[in-house]
Formats: sequence, structure tokens, C-alpha cells
Amino acid sequence: MSLKVDENTIVVPGELVGQGDFKKGDGITKVGDQYYSSLVGMVIRRGNKIRVRPLKGRYYPSVGDMVIGYIEDVNLTSFIVNIGGPYSALLLASNASRRRFDPIKDDLRKIYDVGDVIRAEIV
Repeated sequence: MSLKVDENTIVVPGELVGQGDFKKGDGITKVGDQYYSSLVGMVIRRGNKIRVRPLKGRYYPSVGDMVIGYIEDVNLTSFIVNIGGPYSALLLASNASRRRFDPIKDDLRKIYDVGDVIRAEIV
């Protein structure tokens, strides 16, 4: 199992990215035990999974990605977060605060309000 290019290297379609026993992620084509890029982007490796993140176009989040987003809307028990993808993300109040949240007693806007910028992990 070896990566043929450095992580965060820009690759083009058809370029050999790795060889061996990897898990194939987005932007990767597998032929035998070789993994090729299927788009122009940056090589990302997490453990034994490799993928190519596109340089142009919409961002499609994957589990484990760290993202920067801003609060678009505040609901009764959740936030709507713009993460630059094709869809907005949902952040539950229980994941936004370490203390217990009671929607009857607590105001969610005291945690985050519209326009606040946050850093979060996709789960």
C-alpha cells in the first residue's frame, strides 16, 4: 500500500495516485490494485482511504471533514449552516453545546446567532 504522490498534491485525470489495498474515495478510479485520479484536484488521505477533492465546483462533504460555515437560520432545536456545498448543513443544539439544552427554557440564539462563523466536523 503506497501513495504515489504526496498528500495535498494537485493531480489530473488519469494520473496514478496510489497502489495497493486502499479504500476508494470520491474522485478515484480503481484498476486492479492501482488507483487513478478521475478529476483535477488535491489528493487527500485519511488512514487507508484516498480521495481527490476537486479544485473547481461545489464542495461535497464527507464524514470526518472539518468545515467552516456560517449560521443561516436558527430553529427551535437546531441551526442551518452554510458550508459552501450544494445543501445547507443541520447542526443540532445537542451537538453545538456541551451543556444540556432545553428548548422551553433556553434560547438557542445565546449559543450561535445568524451570521456567526463556526468550525465543525461532518458526522
